[in-house]
Amino acid sequence: MNFSILIVEDDTDKLRRILTALEQLPDFDSEVVVTEIDAHSAKQRMLVQAFDLLVLDISIPPRKSADVQPEGGLALLQEVQEREQYHKPTHIIALTAHDHVLAAASARLAENALLLIHYQVDSDGWQRQLRTGVEQRMAAKKSAGITPPSHEYDVAFICALRSECAAVRANGWAWSALDVPHDDGVYYQAAFTKADGRPGKAVAAVAARMGLPAAAAATMKLIMRFKPRYLFMTGIMGGVDGRVKLGDLVVANPVWDWGSGKWIGSGSDGSAPSFEADPFQFTLDSSLERMALRLEEDGAELYRIRKSFGNGAPEWDLKLRIGAVASGAAVLADQSTLDRIKEQHRKLLGVEMEAYGVFLAAAEAPHPKPLCLCIKAVVDFGNGHKDDTYQAYGAHVSAKAAQFFAEKYCV
Repeated sequence: MNFSILIVEDDTDKLRRILTALEQLPDFDSEVVVTEIDAHSAKQRMLVQAFDLLVLDISIPPRKSADVQPEGGLALLQEVQEREQYHKPTHIIALTAHDHVLAAASARLAENALLLIHYQVDSDGWQRQLRTGVEQRMAAKKSAGITPPSHEYDVAFICALRSECAAVRANGWAWSALDVPHDDGVYYQAAFTKADGRPGKAVAAVAARMGLPAAAAATMKLIMRFKPRYLFMTGIMGGVDGRVKLGDLVVANPVWDWGSGKWIGSGSDGSAPSFEADPFQFTLDSSLERMALRLEEDGAELYRIRKSFGNGAPEWDLKLRIGAVASGAAVLADQSTLDRIKEQHRKLLGVEMEAYGVFLAAAEAPHPKPLCLCIKAVVDFGNGHKDDTYQAYGAHVSAKAAQFFAEKYCV
């Protein structure tokens, strides 16, 4: 199978690393790869040739003789998409090494559901993300014409605690226990009505225990048995004091395993052992991000969700935040450990124990894969000062927000 790729990249070393990453794909053929270093040359190529994939650096020069423009790739992309004379690539994957460009490009690319990768010289996480993205698109072309497997449930809920699942099942839908032969998992199913009047079908499951491995195992079983279109993880989490308030809802984007990396032993100078983090980050699908952004701006709905808890709800307004969440295998109740995790992402909003495992299972599951979202409520600050004051409230508002998504946006 020929899968033609156009790479637009002006940095020789970055181009070499991109090609090295692609050459590790089993079906990759270097003979069908074309490279250009500027926007003008790329446009000339697309005037005469159609490509299956465009790998585009966001910061490129308009011509070979010009300086690099921070958003030159976005300008190229806009022109190619707006003008009929160009052969538009079937898929587009964009890269950037600059944090400020990443933030600006994310919103613009999300409108077209394009994949944006953060290139980092000192990490190979971006290479894994690139290979996965290209492999998925190659598989899509290979399977063209074959009837894809279909989803059987509209939405699945995965929880780490029975109390969290109980909050989901208290949402007013007609839930009932579901026995699955030869499976010791705890499952529930329900019929519900979507906002437009169409019927919906839901399933919920509880992991055998807390933590990444149990969440990943339960999620994979849930996906393979019920084939949901959407997968929501709800429940409670720890937040970063000063960035979120107790009770706030947090939609994880990105999410990673904060324990992924390498421990380095004591140095000859007597220095203490140190940890070098090297996490792979899962990002939220752009359609789910837009869904979360709508609720973030819907003060009336967030007010309704808060008030639905009844007595015991915080006096302050319920807010929804979209941002970085780190997952780990251990309960976090130590400020110094939290401070080290904060160093892995300057905008960290919270920590919890399962979301990375859920996203990993969704990414590795057979088709049809679900779109995955983690929405949890902050009930402590991960610093050792824990109590149960907001746990019931957090589980409730998380479940109600997920219910709102399912009824209004899950088509």
